[in-house]
Amino acid sequence: KNVFLGKIFPPKYSEEPETDQGQTHVSQESEDVIVSEDVIVLDKVIDEKPDEKLQDPFDQALEALTSAKSIIIIPGYGMALAKAQFDLVTMANKLEQQEKTVKFAIHPVAGRMPGHMNVLLAEAEIDYDKLYDLVVINPEFSSTDVALIVGACDVVNPAANVADNSPISGMPILKAHQARRIIICNLDTQPGYSGVENPLYQQPNVILLLGNAKESLAKLLENLP
Repeated sequence: KNVFLGKIFPPKYSEEPETDQGQTHVSQESEDVIVSEDVIVLDKVIDEKPDEKLQDPFDQALEALTSAKSIIIIPGYGMALAKAQFDLVTMANKLEQQEKTVKFAIHPVAGRMPGHMNVLLAEAEIDYDKLYDLVVINPEFSSTDVALIVGACDVVNPAANVADNSPISGMPILKAHQARRIIICNLDTQPGYSGVENPLYQQPNVILLLGNAKESLAKLLENLP
């Protein structure tokens, strides 16, 4: 299987002890962030702005999904709170029917327990072959048309790679910021559980669909061709 259920908890991110079951070791690279005079600069970011003719973020998101050939979906705890997993899997299936490549990127600490996203997506009868762990999926973001984030913040926060004393320093992240377009279905742009601001929200190629994730997905699903 592509998905591992082990934990990646850097000391600054969690004091919870690691277990041997399913343990996977990942080098904590910091290649994504260059720190200069306290300014975070993301490298490998594709500066592909949404179509300026489409002023409404929903229309921009719909256009991005319709034109995309490859999509990586990143679920987070917000998906669990909104109970949006069924709409998300239905959308993934519909996109695949249009001959698009759709994959799910699973972060080992997304949610409130290891494997939380796996359990929720299993309830929605996801094909487990579509689930990929952080190590496997990260190299694919830079060649992916759309990264669709649903209720995730800390696990896609590039600030985690900054060498400082923040609660998520050194935590491996999913490199959604490298995708050509990024759709974020989060409740708001407030920091996640860590309390660390997420610079991803400020990227020019990001489309924000703020509010209830289940409602945002249902609207997209209803209007997809």
